[in-house]
Amino acid sequence: GDVLVSVLLQIEPRFPAAQVDWEISRLRVLLTDVANERLAPLGARVRTALVELKPPSPSNAPAKPVVLAGEGFIWEDLCGLKFRVSTNSFFQVNTSGAEVLYGKVREWALDLPESASAAAPPPPAVQPPTADPTPAAAVAPTPVAPTPVVATPTPASVAPGILDVCCGTGTIGLCVGQTHSKIIGVDIEQSSIDDAKVNAAANGITKAQYLAGRAEDVMTAPVIASCGQPAVAIVDPPRCGLH
Repeated sequence: GDVLVSVLLQIEPRFPAAQVDWEISRLRVLLTDVANERLAPLGARVRTALVELKPPSPSNAPAKPVVLAGEGFIWEDLCGLKFRVSTNSFFQVNTSGAEVLYGKVREWALDLPESASAAAPPPPAVQPPTADPTPAAAVAPTPVAPTPVVATPTPASVAPGILDVCCGTGTIGLCVGQTHSKIIGVDIEQSSIDDAKVNAAANGITKAQYLAGRAEDVMTAPVIASCGQPAVAIVDPPRCGLH
């Protein structure tokens, strides 16, 4: 299979630029020629290699990626779809396990709307009026025309939308939401959102929308309402959990 390799290189002021360039050229050989020679018996190869140059401390500036070989990303197959994966974008590399997990999530997501409807309390029973003990003259009731009821058909094959929170490269929403009316993905990492948009387009999925930012900031009431009711929210947070 294809392999993506990324190396983080901390730049220190005591190293001249020429030495840094020499280390990068050395990494290019190690991560491509040497690595591919050793990976060949396993049926794998380095499709792309990058080095991320981190500025000297105490700078908090993000590392700058430099592509040493390839395009800077690879493609993976998952649930019959293709996904572009970059260095800073989250993707579940255990694809076999992910397909089983996402299949179960798909089942739950399709069952939720029916469960929500079944759980709704029944309307209160109408009590008959208490009979008046005082006799009165019988009055013929005035006939009232019945009010027509117009039913709005809802396609049974299309479920409400999905909110894919912490969506990464869009894998869960795209794999699970193929039978849902809309997909809205949210992730704080811009590179993940960029990959998610590419992945939706690559798989011909036009009902997906992706937003970069903190979920509590970008998931406004109008955004949530656009998914329809009852929308299904799927959350795959990082190790630190939700805040």
